[in-house]
Amino acid sequence: MPFELAGKGAYVFDAPKRPVRARVIGRWSGSGASNFVVLVNGRSIVNAVLREQNPYEGVHLIQGGTVEITKADNVTWSISEER
Repeated sequence: MPFELAGKGAYVFDAPKRPVRARVIGRWSGSGASNFVVLVNGRSIVNAVLREQNPYEGVHLIQGGTVEITKADNVTWSISEER
């Protein structure tokens, strides 16, 4: 079954153990800091400064482990598996 998570601000979760193509989306709220950082097993896969007209969207290979969303206090985000 495909996984999907969405939230706002910092969050940590365990990715599926199998390799997964994951679509990552980050949208800035329009106020405060607009940083958006996503780490997988301590390695940065996203490090972006967002703007209202410039959300982040990309597809990344996640090969299990810990996913950490940091510096995202004013960012709503989603991570969903692509098949």
